[in-house]
Amino acid sequence: MAGLGRAFVREGVRWGYDGRLLVALAYAETEAGKYPPSQAKHNPFGWGADGGRVPGGVTFPSWEAAIKTVARGVRRGYIDRGQDTIATMADQWLGREDDLAQWIYNVRWVYRHLGGTHPIVKEGG
Repeated sequence: MAGLGRAFVREGVRWGYDGRLLVALAYAETEAGKYPPSQAKHNPFGWGADGGRVPGGVTFPSWEAAIKTVARGVRRGYIDRGQDTIATMADQWLGREDDLAQWIYNVRWVYRHLGGTHPIVKEGG
């Protein structure tokens, strides 16, 4: 995923929130694509694997396609529904309660390490 920083930023801006959240999600889930779900390609987010609906998650044609899809999904499926913090996103994102506190810690750590601050939704976003 090296070299895709602009794609994360661009999609965050497009959907009105801090694109560093997408990087933090990808890192917490797969170490930014280093350990993707076994049956999914180009899926650094584990997108679609929740609740066992898609074993291993969705396969994307490219890393950028994954970033675009998940950026939109975070906006529509979480932020627009009032889940506009990492903690409020956690339960739905994981689809299970185990590891909830660790997931929140991991995502927050990466987000803050990248310079992200709350709120993740930008003014007017």
